[in-house]
Amino acid sequence: MISLCLACAYPVSEDGATNGILDALQDLDTLPKVLAVDNDLDINNAGGHLQGIQTIDHATGRYAILSGSSSTYAYFVTVELGEENRVLHLHEILQSPFKHAGGFQIAENFMAIGIEDNEARDQSYVYVYDLSSLPSIPQVPVAMIKREGIRERATAGCVAITFVGDRCLIIVGDWDTLHLDFYLAKKTRDTFTDFKLAHSITVASVSRDNWTDEEWLPYQNINLYQENGQLFLLGLTSNTEKINVIDIYLLETKEMKDFQLKKIGRKLFTNQGGDFISAGGIEIVDGEINGVLSSSRSMENNFRIYYYH
Repeated sequence: MISLCLACAYPVSEDGATNGILDALQDLDTLPKVLAVDNDLDINNAGGHLQGIQTIDHATGRYAILSGSSSTYAYFVTVELGEENRVLHLHEILQSPFKHAGGFQIAENFMAIGIEDNEARDQSYVYVYDLSSLPSIPQVPVAMIKREGIRERATAGCVAITFVGDRCLIIVGDWDTLHLDFYLAKKTRDTFTDFKLAHSITVASVSRDNWTDEEWLPYQNINLYQENGQLFLLGLTSNTEKINVIDIYLLETKEMKDFQLKKIGRKLFTNQGGDFISAGGIEIVDGEINGVLSSSRSMENNFRIYYYH
């Protein structure tokens, strides 16, 4: 079997091509380093929890971004990482009923995040923010996807983003990640064309004959990763035993017009308070997997980031 080389648009052999990502995850410690974070900001922790976490290296320092839901607004926070870790900013994205900001991802300097009405569950937005001005908070997204329709099908609980040449790929998972929607846009410098729906997958209908196991979970976060011309989707959640799970899928595609899922592995991490059913995310540095992150469930005055490295 062959799959499209995304970087150069020629076929490459699949044999052995997935070893790199499996080895990178296998090399990560299953016990996390715990980072204490000081928070002096007044953040609404009622009616929600932290949902996703990513890090970003910037000329001004190293930061963690965390998304969250509440009873009144959807939000993300910026955390300065260093000898002392502290929350710098709170950004209230949208107000109720769009009070649920879900799992998200950062690629290059761009963050794609979904915000949904988690009560009616029939409307959501995906915002793309330019983070190049960190530590300042971007007030206005540079691109947007609006989703509306059938209850739970039009939600945006987890979002992944990557760049393939001059195109931006965003994948949106709906309620319990029963479906994946693939959106594409062209990027010129720091602007995007309108995102268009390119493909959708109903996961229950996917053949699992060649999967390493047949289980698909309701992922809290999904992240995209590229290696050796291959495209991978990683799903993060916790299983029924409260063990943190990353499932690894190869995404086979024909010219970015349709996509096929193939499960190729799983990595388990010890849950010491940073539950992947809440915030979780892959850390990618210089194009390689460098670690995995999680956090406390709520943004209290003192909370923790859990770093598997």
